[in-house]
Amino acid sequence: MSLRGFFRTISTRIVLGVLAVWLSESAGLRGQTLDSAVTPLPPLTLRGVPARAHTQGIDWSGPHLFVTARRDDVTPRRALLLRTGPGRADWDSWDLTRKAASTGEQILDHPGGFQISRGILWVPLSTSTRAGPSQIHAYRVASLRTNGFARPEVTFPVDDHIGALAVLETRKLLLGASWDTQRVFVWNFQGVLQRILTAADLAPLELGFDASAPSQAGLAVQDWKFLRGRLHAVGLRKGGDPSALEPKSLLMVFEDFLESTARKQAHPLRPVQELELGREGFSIKGEFAYFLPEDLGASNRLFRAKIPGSLQPAPAADSKP
Repeated sequence: MSLRGFFRTISTRIVLGVLAVWLSESAGLRGQTLDSAVTPLPPLTLRGVPARAHTQGIDWSGPHLFVTARRDDVTPRRALLLRTGPGRADWDSWDLTRKAASTGEQILDHPGGFQISRGILWVPLSTSTRAGPSQIHAYRVASLRTNGFARPEVTFPVDDHIGALAVLETRKLLLGASWDTQRVFVWNFQGVLQRILTAADLAPLELGFDASAPSQAGLAVQDWKFLRGRLHAVGLRKGGDPSALEPKSLLMVFEDFLESTARKQAHPLRPVQELELGREGFSIKGEFAYFLPEDLGASNRLFRAKIPGSLQPAPAADSKP
């Protein structure tokens, strides 16, 4: 079978049984096995040349899957935005790499987890170092020309490494998680800082890891999305008692995240053949959660798991296009 024919079987499910088990702490969901599948993705080639890139985030715009990744097989490394879709055997690509305005020298080669909201793709671009700096960019999806130059409609600097960005459309707010989610920044859509959630704010929510306090366990967010007012965060648990961190991958769902009344649900994700599903990209579309935990190269695969009904977004207006 040709690669194109193989990819066209996007709806064909390879049920793996152990692919993804959500062990909810909520009553009635503990130990529930989800119907799971793998979808093949095209090999990564850029202008006809095979390439390798370190996956960061994923999201959907209609039938199109967007991926942010750092290209690691060239020097200097490059920040990429990639796109593919059903029936395709290739990728569209945009080079998002910038220089940090604060220094003019540091290369922003690390795109992070991102979210598409009302046709706007909000993405952080950072250096590949813990302390930043970063820029937040907003791109109109409809204006992206295939393999052309991506021109942001909004851009603003941040003096920290932002690894994942979520969009709260109803309040016109952006939430940026720093390296290991030690801090969460909240801006409006114009880039004006509204507040910063510190370790003291995040610890009760079991978010964040600080190497100076290794006994405190928390989720280091890799990718997160607001959907119908709920914040869905996926990442790896760090710190605390190592024996209590199995599996490491975790989906956390927050109600009223920015309020003092914030509530959380924790849903561990079992490894797939020793692969941690929470390692990199995550998104939700319809009744499915999607994971892209591996780097892109000659062969690629997208993991999919059906979400329990209690976690599925309600049928109301949200931040999705």
